[in-house]
Amino acid sequence: MKKIEAVIPSSTCDAVTAALRTQGFEDVVASEVMGTGPVETRCYRGAAYVVDQHPCVKLELIAADEQVESAAEAILDAVQGAGGSKLAIAVSALEHVLAIGSPDDTPRRMPTAATVAARTPRRPLAASASHGA
Repeated sequence: MKKIEAVIPSSTCDAVTAALRTQGFEDVVASEVMGTGPVETRCYRGAAYVVDQHPCVKLELIAADEQVESAAEAILDAVQGAGGSKLAIAVSALEHVLAIGSPDDTPRRMPTAATVAARTPRRPLAASASHGA
């Protein structure tokens, strides 16, 4: 199992998550982060200021070893297709992956990416006490 982390431009987030869903990756965590890049000098109300940090999105997902290449290609193609140019993808090995559902579930080891993407079964809501009066 591998963890894939990608830092992408904010404007390409929707395209990348859609591309990952078509590859079968349903559970993707997105976080807003600040990235450094080329320093720009801008002017606001006559005063110059320097912009050296830009908003980005960090995507994190878990994939089986054989799915890493397809996920990385989907991310790369979606960013380039949406007009983004800056991209960083990091892949790291995972020793243990646990899925934890509701509080009464015990953690279980996840052997494949298909089970990582699988949703925890939802229990039906209990009938409301007000119905029986």
